[in-house]
Amino acid sequence: MALSAGAGCLLLLLTLLLLLLLARLRGPGRPPRLPPGPRPLPLLGNLGQLWPGALYAGLLQLGAKYGPVFTVHLGSRPVVVLSGYEAVKEALVDQGEAFAGRGKVASLEKTFNQHGIFFANGEQWKHLRKFTTLSLRNLGMGKKEGEEHIQEEASHLVEALKNTQGSLLDPSLLLSQAISNVTCILLFGNRFDYEDEKFRAVVLAAAGTLKEISTPWGQLCEMFLGPLCYLSDILRYVSAPHNRLTDHLNTLATFVSGQIQHHQEKLDPHSPARDFVDDFLLKMSQEEKAAASGHTDFLLTAVNLLFGGTVTVSATLAYAFLLLLKYPEVQDQIQEELSRELGRDRAPSMGDRGHLPYIDAFLHEVQRFLALIPMGVPRALTKPTSFRGYDLPQGIEVFPLLGSVLHDPEFFERPEEFDPSRFLDADGRFKKNEAFLPFSLGKRICLGEGLARTELFLFFTTILQNFSLESPSPPGALNLQPAISGFANIPPAFQLRFRPR
Repeated sequence: MALSAGAGCLLLLLTLLLLLLLARLRGPGRPPRLPPGPRPLPLLGNLGQLWPGALYAGLLQLGAKYGPVFTVHLGSRPVVVLSGYEAVKEALVDQGEAFAGRGKVASLEKTFNQHGIFFANGEQWKHLRKFTTLSLRNLGMGKKEGEEHIQEEASHLVEALKNTQGSLLDPSLLLSQAISNVTCILLFGNRFDYEDEKFRAVVLAAAGTLKEISTPWGQLCEMFLGPLCYLSDILRYVSAPHNRLTDHLNTLATFVSGQIQHHQEKLDPHSPARDFVDDFLLKMSQEEKAAASGHTDFLLTAVNLLFGGTVTVSATLAYAFLLLLKYPEVQDQIQEELSRELGRDRAPSMGDRGHLPYIDAFLHEVQRFLALIPMGVPRALTKPTSFRGYDLPQGIEVFPLLGSVLHDPEFFERPEEFDPSRFLDADGRFKKNEAFLPFSLGKRICLGEGLARTELFLFFTTILQNFSLESPSPPGALNLQPAISGFANIPPAFQLRFRPR
């Protein structure tokens, strides 16, 4: 008989506490010369200061008390936390080699197990990154060809929005499908119709994965990584979030596996690669003995890219639209700039960005204000390292709080306010800010940063060139707070109308 949600959560917590107590009889000791931090409880770490559902907020509060570099214990596991631009830059850039390891995202650990480009380490990661970067560049990422693919997909999206005939809708699915199609063209060589049920399921699975790893359950996993990694059989029966996450990941992996199998059946070894899957298969066919781990890394790299290429830009675009509904005067200024510089008939291109400084400033402020991945993706030390007078052991995990960088008051005046003008100079020209780091920095900077920037600009300008956005709710009633704040800040659901201009 299925357990209720409340009973399941209670059973999960009781089981967790029991296994924690059985796992260790003594509390964690702090290795010498780690940064300061709150004293941990035996087995429970800093559960008194950090609580599932408010992990990032708790880390910010501890940063205010202990400074920009401090230590917390998630269960028995020590983690070094970096807060603010200076500390994050010093670690990820000035000592980039030492901080280039990948830490664990606990709720995904059992699935990826240090495979795939997001989670691999050492030479395995260097090989994957080099191959993936070269392959995607050869396929048009960062080039005019890639820009044309985005423009074409934006035109498909405009037609789909016109077909809504001004009816109320939640834009998140269509936005995710459009963004995902750009990634699918690179990975698999083709786009999918928005009415394709399998494609819809994949897009929803990507969004569902981001949601589940960001929930209080995902944060509970993060705080008790070790025991929970061995609880999968129990969690399968008592944890609905675990089941949902597993289903989402299986949907993504099954879709990617099907695409790979289809490519294998039609692969012509004498023809150039048409897409990322072709490129990998051709390279594997040239090797006499391909390690099984190579196939695993390739499959999971494709899953990583499909996931990241679906959820990040689409969530940012959705939040941009919500902000336009909240601040209609900003929408008016954006459309006035578009009409003046582009008119109604010429499709936007990246060459127009320099002539659209207010739109450029707005999109930067959207990313800064949202701080989509507030805790950053965890890093790990590749070697013993001295950092700001502390001795950090090899392998210790590091949380570079990107949200604290994007909201650093030393670089952004009144950071909790939404203000696109902070990215404009006195003459209305766009100005950069060195602390604008939504894609992280250093050796683990987001592989798709250039693609994401291009997608965000072209989809946004194309939609605002063709439509005005209307909300059924007055601006004052619209809530900008994330629906979920954990690994990611998930924008709240909302509805709007796309009115043709």
